[in-house]
Amino acid sequence: MSNRKKPVRKARFTSDTRGVAAIEFAFIAPLLILILFGCISFFQFYRTGLALDRATATVSDLMSRQETLSSSYLDRRIKTNLSRLVGEGIQPLEMRVSSLTMDGGSYRVDWTYPRTAGPGFAGRALPMDILPRIANGDSVLLTETTITQQALIDVAGVPQVSHNSTAAVRPRFYRQIAGPY
Repeated sequence: MSNRKKPVRKARFTSDTRGVAAIEFAFIAPLLILILFGCISFFQFYRTGLALDRATATVSDLMSRQETLSSSYLDRRIKTNLSRLVGEGIQPLEMRVSSLTMDGGSYRVDWTYPRTAGPGFAGRALPMDILPRIANGDSVLLTETTITQQALIDVAGVPQVSHNSTAAVRPRFYRQIAGPY
């Protein structure tokens, strides 16, 4: 009699489908959560890159309207506005501003602020290839920004991303903008 009950129990156990969805969810949930955090991290990287591009263009336009750029103006007003436009809490944000003048078919650097490049710009030359063609004697204000952003969670082996942005603008009301030195 005990022999007959074993096959019945075995058949009943193998045909029972209660709890299958919970087990499948337990297998798939970690993968779905990983994909979710990956999408969130990617979106944050993308949003910060766009915000840095917009902020760089905005502060470049703001500086192009000035006759003189003092170091206090650059440090207090421009860097503060740049930080606010990119987003609070994303640090370190670095900026390099240069004034270049067309002199005999090539650009001459009039001034660069800050004089000593920070870690984000150390060893990096000015990007002359993006500068517009201008008449001899005219000047261009070149603004470069860089920021390193940490990932929310290191999902795909990308713990951080460096964003770089560059904007070249002509002075609005003056032939050349006097620098902080």
